[in-house]
Amino acid sequence: MPTSRRTFAAAAVAALLLPLSACGSGDDGGGSTDASGKVEGDITFQTWNLRANFKDYFEGLIADFEKKYPGTHVKWVDQPGEGYADKISADAAGGTLPDVVNVSPDLVAPLAGAGLALDLDKAAGQYEKEYLEGAWASHRIPGTDGTYAFPWYLNTGPLFYNKSLFEKGGLDPEQPPRTYDEVFDAALKIADRTGGDVATLANVPTIEDFGRYGAPLMDEEGTAFAFNDAKGVELLT
Repeated sequence: MPTSRRTFAAAAVAALLLPLSACGSGDDGGGSTDASGKVEGDITFQTWNLRANFKDYFEGLIADFEKKYPGTHVKWVDQPGEGYADKISADAAGGTLPDVVNVSPDLVAPLAGAGLALDLDKAAGQYEKEYLEGAWASHRIPGTDGTYAFPWYLNTGPLFYNKSLFEKGGLDPEQPPRTYDEVFDAALKIADRTGGDVATLANVPTIEDFGRYGAPLMDEEGTAFAFNDAKGVELLT
């Protein structure tokens, strides 16, 4: 879902300092800067293929922001999804990045490494408490000490299950598994009672599944995958 109005305001405040961070003013070499200045001037806010479905929402959000902070003007730029990563890279190389950019963690990582993204732990840490711990932590970049993006989407994927197949496997269709241990237990029972005719899961594990199970996805430096460890093998087994 879209970010809250409070979060957008905080992001815009931080964005005013991004040009200073990129150029080195107020920078200690680690991407830190002071975000306590007055909120004023022109702000370029870039989203990623959102205008078609969220035009009214963002226009209202911007109007409210400009009303709250007289003297500001927000220019909303919505880039198409195709080639978005390349566009971000080109802007970073050319020094033309917008003030606030809608990015995923993998896109903000090189910006943080180049000192072009604001460390929100230092500049806007007071907003961390407004997010679930895991949501904020998901934007910490391996190999760095900071958090370089506000959580934008926070989704919980639903689990669909076939009650008739539960019954066929001799399980209570009103009591689906709630933990991984219960999933594994149900899988063995269904496989045994159906002679292996019923598959418990509709797809093989994805990298996200390894993360949910507790396997580390990347090493501490953020340079290599790390889910081929004991926990990852346990899930796959």
